[in-house]
Amino acid sequence: MIKRYLDICTSHLRKETLDGLQPDKWPYSYSYKEGVFITVCDDDDNFMAALPEDLQILIRYAWNHNIQLIRLDRDAAESEELPRYDWSSM
Repeated sequence: MIKRYLDICTSHLRKETLDGLQPDKWPYSYSYKEGVFITVCDDDDNFMAALPEDLQILIRYAWNHNIQLIRLDRDAAESEELPRYDWSSM
């Protein structure tokens, strides 16, 4: 089976959302120096209620584009289709 992943800039999540991701809670994540990998579950709104709005937007984007894994990296390209958040004040 072929799976798709999204390679996108960390600026598409708020810093506090990115910092709040945990490897043992959904959405499962794996952090590395420049960013994080985030798993995308099947399209199920039951999981979404507890998530921050910026993360919900990113996951819904993944669902709409049949993406199973998101790689957020500080050096990756930004998308015009998604909101961007300013980290400069952090």
